Amino acid sequence: MAKSIGLVAARLALAGFTALTAAWCLLAYIPFTYHQVCRGGLLPWFSAFARLHPYLYWPVFAVTALTLGPAHGLRRAGKIAFVVFYAAAGIGLMAHPLLMDLGNDTQSLLWCCFALLPLLWVGLLDLAPGETRRRAASDPSLDDQQGLDTRRVFRACLAAAIYAWAMSAGISFAQYGGRTGERLKWVAASLASHTALFMAAFLALSFAGAVAALAFRRAAAQAWVYGGAAATLLTLALVRVVFSPLSFAGRGAPALALAASGSMVILLVGMSARMQRSETSYAGNGFDFILFPALVLLPGSRWGQCMALGLASAAPIYALWEFRTADWQHLVSDVAILALWAGAFVFFYAAQQPMAGKPQKSEWRLVSSAGLLCLYGAAMYFERQGRIDGAASYAGLDAGFRLAHSSLSLPAEAAPDASFYSFLAAHTNLPRSAAAAPAQIKLVERLEPGEGAKPNIFIFVIDSLRRDYVAPYNPAVWFTPAISSFAAESAVERNAFTRYTGTGLSEPSIWMGALSPHRQYLMPFTPMNSLERLLQFEHYRQYITRDEVLSLIVPPTSAMTELDAGKPTMNCELCATLGELQEKIANSGDGAPVFAYTQPQNLHVSVIRRQGRRTVDEGGYGGFDAAYASRVRAMDGCFGRFIEFLKRRGMYENSIVILTSDHGESLGEREQWGHAFNVAPEVVRVPLIIHLPAAHRRLANDADAPASLIDIAPTLYYLLGHRPIVHNELFGRPLFTENAAEGASYLRTSYVVASSYGPVYGLLTNGARSLYVADAMAYRDDVFGWEDGRVTQSELGVAPRLDLREKIRDELLAVDAFYGPGRR
Repeated sequence: MAKSIGLVAARLALAGFTALTAAWCLLAYIPFTYHQVCRGGLLPWFSAFARLHPYLYWPVFAVTALTLGPAHGLRRAGKIAFVVFYAAAGIGLMAHPLLMDLGNDTQSLLWCCFALLPLLWVGLLDLAPGETRRRAASDPSLDDQQGLDTRRVFRACLAAAIYAWAMSAGISFAQYGGRTGERLKWVAASLASHTALFMAAFLALSFAGAVAALAFRRAAAQAWVYGGAAATLLTLALVRVVFSPLSFAGRGAPALALAASGSMVILLVGMSARMQRSETSYAGNGFDFILFPALVLLPGSRWGQCMALGLASAAPIYALWEFRTADWQHLVSDVAILALWAGAFVFFYAAQQPMAGKPQKSEWRLVSSAGLLCLYGAAMYFERQGRIDGAASYAGLDAGFRLAHSSLSLPAEAAPDASFYSFLAAHTNLPRSAAAAPAQIKLVERLEPGEGAKPNIFIFVIDSLRRDYVAPYNPAVWFTPAISSFAAESAVERNAFTRYTGTGLSEPSIWMGALSPHRQYLMPFTPMNSLERLLQFEHYRQYITRDEVLSLIVPPTSAMTELDAGKPTMNCELCATLGELQEKIANSGDGAPVFAYTQPQNLHVSVIRRQGRRTVDEGGYGGFDAAYASRVRAMDGCFGRFIEFLKRRGMYENSIVILTSDHGESLGEREQWGHAFNVAPEVVRVPLIIHLPAAHRRLANDADAPASLIDIAPTLYYLLGHRPIVHNELFGRPLFTENAAEGASYLRTSYVVASSYGPVYGLLTNGARSLYVADAMAYRDDVFGWEDGRVTQSELGVAPRLDLREKIRDELLAVDAFYGPGRR
């Protein structure tokens, strides 16, 4: 038993280390995760793993090598080769650490594949087919196998369904409460979906068992049938649950998923074979062969079994609870649910005593399982027909129900209007092979020297700041007095929005003053960087926080002083940055106009979660998210002190000061959190407050007209005397003009918005007071409207939907035409 425990621990360590290594390499290959995670420090624990990777490698290598066991002949040669090769690899890692030096290129994907090799190598060494055949020859009982124990499988499926439902629904109630009978109704639907899913698993296992029994007699051979089924399911899970939210698609996604799942299955089968050579018992059928480690190691006492179930469930339940407000298109919760399902089934199967003798007839189990699936299929049909509703809203509360319900539904690609969603996907996260190139963005025909002193420019982009958490947009807000005072002296754009609902594309769009292809990033970026060109032409002294995005698109110059130098992006906070900026301005004396830009992360969902979602003061924030609101209040105080600093130095009246956000944030609306893939009113709409020098306050401004973040650069061009701004549907517009007619000439009837990270697009219409959303990840459309601070959601007819989709298509094709052939 001790040998088996050691072997399982060593193989789990190898599998975990290998999975994390391969995951980091894959994230380095995907452009937006490379910038956000590998370079931006979005996941501090993962960054720590990457830094410590060469040192963690050695203990994992040591326990793996020590548990390879005795070897003879060819297996001995394989063992020696493994030890020599990976010892040399460890030495190489110490001299040249791999993970922290990976670039955003194809080599990272190759390293991801190479990282899986130890699983395959160790699994094949553990299999030792020669020893298995010798034992089979000496023990005739191994050639007289039982079939799959369907009674045991059926009971395990039923118990696992009830347990997984109870855990998932229990977390839902603990987080959101069960306030209405409608909620209870969908808790019952969650039980039905879990049961139907596990009955589908029972039917699939029964079919695999029948195939295995017909094709093979020995358990070791039958195990490969179940192993193949497991690899197939794991491949599908990786592609749909893991790779899809990461926007890793194309032919490489299923190939990598198959390589990863196949390696894992071979490691598992090899470990089971090794354990059966050292244990006195053996597997009675191929399914038991696959699950042999659990059958052997599960304690015999009920208390021991309860502890084992608790330990197996602890990590998934913790992930479901802890990451409910910081998930990535349900990636963490879906993986946690899959782990909970698998762990529950294996436990309840292993906890049963095997049936003596040949398996009993199982027709009634098969018929009842198929009948339940038919009933659930009928319910889903009526749901699609609109005769029953509520599933979508409850799916946001119960992760288990969402995943079970979607797994039992028809593939989204089978939808009759799937071609439009495919079009959106083809225009999202464009690969390096896409025929798109940097284009010269000229907001004006030519830049010409102007007369007089240039105003100072301060741009503060508060990452994830919602407009309804600042008083100028919401009279109920009492905790932003400094911003209120600033707004009273400024222009408040009441209808402002972002064109991209994530930093990855939103921040570059501010500097471009235009839309861009959905790619991170077209290089060289300089021809597209309108703001950089203006600053250099006007000889501004620049103070810039070159975060992970700006470090790629804004090169350092002799006129630039970097703020927050050396800080990871997620550690940039407004108060510290403003303190540093004040000091640098106070110590400068060259007389050049000042430009400052920073994008603090105080409100980012991952930062608040990392800080335990605690408030940063003792205030009460009834009606608001307290953790979020307390940070807004703290930033308001620092912002107010900086404005006072400008006034004391006599700079304020000759300064353009812009306070805005790159996007908003969902704080539980429709049970959604964050912003990554969430194109919704609270994410699309942003605050935009602009203070002008006295000389420019005569200009016309329609504060109720649509205003987007790509309008900031054209506005600065206009205010600095570079006119007229070019009329182009992909460019922004000046928010202040000599007369109202000139400003109105730039307005459009609709504006496309998009997620920065996935194929989710929206169209703002009705003066940017209505939002149509086409979600090509969920294959779903939504329509929102707002008036007087109240957001409504409504249905949309076929003809209006087609018209809105055509406008989105036309704008994406216009981007194609501007930047190159693109992807049609």
